[in-house]
Formats: sequence, C-alpha cells, structure tokens
Amino acid sequence: MIKLSSLLNSNETINKLSKLQIDKLKENLNFIFDCNGDYQNYNNEALLFLCENESPFNEIENYIFLFPFKKTLDIDNFLCLFHKKSSKNHNKYKNFMEVFPLRNEIYPFTFKASGYVLLMVYIEKYLNEYHTIPELKGYTVRMAEEKDIINILECLKMAYLNGLKLQNEEYSIKKLENHIIDNFQPLLTEERVIFVCETNEGVFCGHALYEVNSSKAEHIDTYTVKQFEGKGLAKFLSLYSENELFNIGVSVVKATIKTEGNIIKLIDSFSKTGWNPTSYIYKKQKGG
Repeated sequence: MIKLSSLLNSNETINKLSKLQIDKLKENLNFIFDCNGDYQNYNNEALLFLCENESPFNEIENYIFLFPFKKTLDIDNFLCLFHKKSSKNHNKYKNFMEVFPLRNEIYPFTFKASGYVLLMVYIEKYLNEYHTIPELKGYTVRMAEEKDIINILECLKMAYLNGLKLQNEEYSIKKLENHIIDNFQPLLTEERVIFVCETNEGVFCGHALYEVNSSKAEHIDTYTVKQFEGKGLAKFLSLYSENELFNIGVSVVKATIKTEGNIIKLIDSFSKTGWNPTSYIYKKQKGG
C-alpha cells in the first residue's frame, strides 16, 4: 500500500519533481488510492505508480503513472521487464501509461522497445481575459435545453466512436450506448455547462460540453454535425464557451487532444492560443 504522506514529505523525492509534477501527483492521488497503486523510484530517474483499473467498458487495465526527474529518459528496459514479469497475469489486459513531464515540454517521450505509442495529450489553459469573437453570420450560440438532449447524446456517441476507431479498438455499439447512458444521463446537471450552436432557423449544428468544479473546468467534447463542418463553428463555440466560463469564475480549463497527424505541430498550434501540455497518454501495442 502506498505511503503517500511519507512520499510527499520526502525531500529527496520531492526535490526531484517540478511544481507542475507535484500538482498533478496530488490531483491523481484519489485514483491511485482507489486502484491500490504501488510506487517505486526507478534508478533515480523517475517515480512510477503501478495501478490496476477497470475501464468504462468493464475491462481490466494496467495503468502506469510516470514522473520523470529529467527531460531525457531511458526507461524502456524497466517497462519490458515489468511486462515480462507480469505477463502470466496481465497479458490479456490493456496497458496504458501517463507521463508527466518536468515542465510544459512540447515534445513527447518515445518508448520503442516496450511498444508504448502516444495516444493522446492532456492540455491546460488559464483563462484571464475575454476573447474578441468575430461575428459568424447565420449562427447563434446558447445554453443547452431539454430539447437538445437527443442531439447532444448522439454527438457524444459519434465522438466516442471516432476515438475508438482512431485507437484501432474493437467496440460494441451496445456497450458504447450503455456507457453514454451511464455517464451522461441525466445530461443537464449543475456540474455541466453545455453550449449549443444552431442556425438562425433553429437547426442544431453542434455543442461544447464542460464539467465544472469551482474554478476549474474540464472540456469533455466539442462536436460539429457533419453537414456543418468546415464553417469555423468549432472555433466559434470554443471562444464563446471560454468567455462564458471566465464569466462564471472558471480560471483553468483542461482538455485532451488525440494524436492525429504531426503531434508536435498540433501541440505547438494549441500553445499559440494559450494551451500547454501537462501529460502524455501512451498505450502498449499488442505484441509490443
């Protein structure tokens, strides 16, 4: 069992972590506790937490939290040995790893020997001013209402499907629909802030969904209906949403970006609008 209190009070370990890493470690303590995670200091190069988690689709996952003490890291050998040692019990499990860099580095680590490939990146943005939003003729944005629920749930299902396809995952439509129902119904709650974009004639075009906790918000999904893609609605929704979140006292927004195309170029483009990477999610390939 983790002695997290002693870990966090250990000057030797804490001095090797950056403030960003310490903040992220504290944010994930509840998850680590729930998973009965164990930790180890790897070769004075990184702090690792090894957890076992049940996914939203009732599948067992191995989850590694990795906090490197330096920018460059050779931990492939450890990962290979870890999986070799655990293969009798864990070879049928999915294996994920979240890496928390020392600072907001834009370049991700690579893990060739152990078979971990980059899946997505967590990013974070501080809200400290209002955006000037250009007029988008023919469209308006408003808060979600009861009449929007069916459209929003369908968009959420399509977003999840696209994500699973990107990961080359096998999926069951029924399991996916049950997951959406379990996690998003009731949809309109005090914790959720949902903005809907529609035409001036009232045709639903898309939505932006956030979960808000005090001064922090997590971006869950922004989705544009296919027939309205390419019109700048996603950017319009994002700018409008950030203004409204700032207006109700939100100072930090978190989001994820999936690794389509050139990830470094993608992260760099987000950084130009105030977003910074805070962690990288990797998935172990089968046979890796």
